[in-house]
Amino acid sequence: RPGLEIAEASKEITIKPVWIGPEVGDFHSISADGKYLSFVARETGDLGIRNLETRENKLLTHEGNWNGPYYWSDDNLLTADGKKIVYSWYNNDDEYDLRSLEVNKSQPRIIYKPKTSEQIYPKLFYSDDKKVIVQRFMSSKPWYLASINLENGNITNLKNFEGNFAPKLAMSPDPKYFGFDFWNKNDELRYDIHLLSIDG
Repeated sequence: RPGLEIAEASKEITIKPVWIGPEVGDFHSISADGKYLSFVARETGDLGIRNLETRENKLLTHEGNWNGPYYWSDDNLLTADGKKIVYSWYNNDDEYDLRSLEVNKSQPRIIYKPKTSEQIYPKLFYSDDKKVIVQRFMSSKPWYLASINLENGNITNLKNFEGNFAPKLAMSPDPKYFGFDFWNKNDELRYDIHLLSIDG
């Protein structure tokens, strides 16, 4: 029928490049409106943000150094409105701080600073942007998915895991749960989807 082809075509997903070239940064996060992309600059390890409409890049930190002493940004998350970024920052001491930075301000705030050798990687905001779920590696096994309160830095372990793996996370519509992928212990080529309460 006429129109049926149009309806079916409208359901197709169109993929188009938003940034091309050797300077494309690593460790991306995109704002909910699709206007901004946070990234780690390849040349220095600094945290940056790209306006996907104007194609302009702006570095938000200026202390990154790959050559020593070592400092760099790592995993990062943009808030839904694209105004703030929560990110991990390596400190030349085998430790990662969890920091936040408002895009229009230059001074970051340290949310969580480990007391021992620890690596923290932000993975998913809670629906109200007041907490973030992180992947937490400590000196002793296992590693954890944990929640960190962005106001006071309190950290709560939600679940422990074995093996070195970086899961992808997504919040449920309710939002009472989050989903994540994890390799199947009986078949390492297969990944299963799991659900976990936001309270653990």
